[in-house]
Order: sequence, then structure tokens, then C-alpha cells
Amino acid sequence: MATHNPSYITQNRLGIFIFQVRIPAGIRHNSPFFRKSLRTRNRSEALSHARRLMCMFDDIKARFFDDEAQYKKAMEILGDYELGTTGNWESVEKFLTNLNSYDSHLLEQAIDYETIKKKKEQAGTSEPQPQPQPHCINALTTFVKVTRWSSPSWIA
Repeated sequence: MATHNPSYITQNRLGIFIFQVRIPAGIRHNSPFFRKSLRTRNRSEALSHARRLMCMFDDIKARFFDDEAQYKKAMEILGDYELGTTGNWESVEKFLTNLNSYDSHLLEQAIDYETIKKKKEQAGTSEPQPQPQPHCINALTTFVKVTRWSSPSWIA
């Protein structure tokens, strides 16, 4: 019985597993794929490492906006939410029921973004804290740069 590898795992000609994921068009340079050697020939070990990388990649994409227009629309919806809800539950419920699923998703992202931003401001540490990225392209670019030039802690 043949085993099936997930689409984000390939093997090179030497049998070493490679993590591979498509890079969004906005941050592509040369190749449409990001590839990282998992430095193992053991399939189960490669799957474990690749799943961790895929979760990190998906988490970054889920937390941030895809482009500036989406970010602006989300902040506009958040502003309307803050202005339109007077503190009573009826106004909140009325506002939320008028949103379609896409706008609701943008509102959730905007609230998450503002929460992260406020936590960073309240931390007040002496070291300067980087501000959260407003959209996905900056975060994915950072992920690609960091992962490309340094090995994760689980790779010796």
C-alpha cells in the first residue's frame, strides 16, 4: 500500500523531505513557492516538522489582512461598530445581524488587530516593541526571510 504525502511535502532526488508552500503573489520574488529542507529522510519526522511550519504559515495568513484595501475596510467597519453601538445589547445585535459573513470576518480581524496593538502599547517595556503588521504581505515576507535563513529549533 502506497503512502500519500500532503501537498506541502516533497522529496528531492536524494530522498530528503522538503517543505513547500505557495507564496501569495504580493510577496513573490522569483519562485511562486517557498521551499525549506526538513533535513530528514524519515517520513513521520518530516510530517511532524512540516505540519508545524504549515500551522505557522496558516496562522500568519489568518491573523493579518491580505492587502491595504481590506485593512481599510475592516477599520471602517470597526469604526462604524464603535459609533453605532451605544453600549446596550440591542444596538450591538442589530449592527452584527446587518453584517454579511465577509464583513463579520473583517470585523473580527480588526478587533484582533486592535487588541494586539493595545497589548503591545500596555506592555511598556524598555525595549521597543514592533507594531503588529496591518496586512498579511508584511508578515509573510518576514516569515519567509526568517525561515529561509535560520533553522528552526527542532533542526540541529
